[in-house]
Amino acid sequence: MSAGATPRIRGHVHAPGGGPTAEASVMVTQAPAPTPDVAAMTSPEGAFELETVGRGSYRVLVTDGHSRVEVPVQVEDEDVEVEVELPQDA
Repeated sequence: MSAGATPRIRGHVHAPGGGPTAEASVMVTQAPAPTPDVAAMTSPEGAFELETVGRGSYRVLVTDGHSRVEVPVQVEDEDVEVEVELPQDA
C-alpha cells in the first residue's frame, strides 16, 4: 500500500472443494462510513480487490449466481487478505 492510500480488501473466491471461482460478484454491503457502491468481479483465478473508506468493520457479500456468502472483514492500516469459499448450491 502506498503512503496516504486507504487500505484495500483483497482476496480469492473458491468453489466448494477449493477451485477458483471466476466472474463471481464481490461487494461491500456494510462499511464504517457512507461509501459509494463498491463491487468487483473475480478474475479467472478467483482474485478480487475492493477499495475501502479506511479503518473499521466491513461486510463483504460474494455470489456466483447460484450460492452466496457474506463475510465480516476488519480493516486496519494495511491491506487485508480474505479467502472465501462459496457454499454448496442449495
